[in-house]
Amino acid sequence: LTPFPFLPSSPPPSLRYARGKTLKEEALVKNKVASRAAIVSMLQQGKGVMPKYGSYTRKNGDVVPAKLSEQEMGVVADYVLGQAKAGWK
Repeated sequence: LTPFPFLPSSPPPSLRYARGKTLKEEALVKNKVASRAAIVSMLQQGKGVMPKYGSYTRKNGDVVPAKLSEQEMGVVADYVLGQAKAGWK
């Protein structure tokens, strides 16, 4: 059973892995995303190749709806923090 029933069961090939990236606790601290609020903010705004999961307005004025709700982003953040504290196995 997936901890995120609201996400697709298999991410697109380009998002299945990121070479050299880790979600271990020391990496979260180093990258200043070791809090629930920081992870939710990153999910909302995106970072690098990671897309935005919050709603946003395109340059042409079109509003793109959020892919995840605030509550769902919180669940993802809690999971990431929990796994990081457990050694991300």
